[in-house]
Amino acid sequence: MKCEKCGAKIPDDSVFCTECGAQLTEASFATKKNFRKVDASQFEQVKTIWPTLSFVLWALTTVIFNVAIPILFNMFHWPYMWSYYVCIVLYVVVIGLGARGYIEDRRLLKQNKTAKGNTICFSMMIFSVYLIIQTIQYIMKG
Repeated sequence: MKCEKCGAKIPDDSVFCTECGAQLTEASFATKKNFRKVDASQFEQVKTIWPTLSFVLWALTTVIFNVAIPILFNMFHWPYMWSYYVCIVLYVVVIGLGARGYIEDRRLLKQNKTAKGNTICFSMMIFSVYLIIQTIQYIMKG
């Protein structure tokens, strides 16, 4: 490889020129390693249903079965522990929807497309795992 500043021949793994001390630019790294810059605009963005389904189901599960039903049922001294079991099942479904979003994203990348909002799927999966653990701990306490 040659230095862009002085033209001296330098080793391929150099970051600086051994003759003039100039730092190599990003362009020279790309040519030396035969990398090509990927332009994000070349990917067509596709909107999929998985992030929306994942978020809506997670939000409804959290608000209705994890908060509203226990508060209302506790006010009237009705049993409400069943709602926590329903939460666990629905959170598992949210994890499945997130996984489906990930699979869809991998498929779209092979076609030079990206799915909008799949970070929401991943976030809902992480939140769901956390809430499953918290719900199981609450059930175990009694």
